[in-house]
Amino acid sequence: MTDTIHSNILIVQNDAAFGHRIAQHLYKDRQVIFGPIGKVTSAYRLLVTDPPDLAIIDASICETQIDRLSDTLVLMNIPHLINYGQSLKLKRVKVHKGEAVISEVTCKLPLEQSIAHTLWDMHLENVLSHWLDDGLEKETDDA
Repeated sequence: MTDTIHSNILIVQNDAAFGHRIAQHLYKDRQVIFGPIGKVTSAYRLLVTDPPDLAIIDASICETQIDRLSDTLVLMNIPHLINYGQSLKLKRVKVHKGEAVISEVTCKLPLEQSIAHTLWDMHLENVLSHWLDDGLEKETDDA
């Protein structure tokens, strides 16, 4: 059996059934899921008590609240996706040296599976970057 490094993933989703379908795909990859949470204020409470490693945010909740939540996640160095629903577009927000790096992802149907796969890719990027950062720090410390 191989060991897997798990990510804690926050799902902020207006449609709880859709959020649960995303979570089902992520459970298959043995990720730890917080949510789906239907209110931005509840998401902030969770950020204070148990910050996630990644997040997915439903853009239909409220655009001004979503932008503020996204900015908060960037400040906390938490990569995340913003789901724009039936347009099959996601905004992918990674954090590099404290700055947001934003790209657009076009999904295929079923949308839940595409979102889960994109989050899995982000999880792998995080794991690899942490391993590389640890290796670089160790080399510098040894020098």
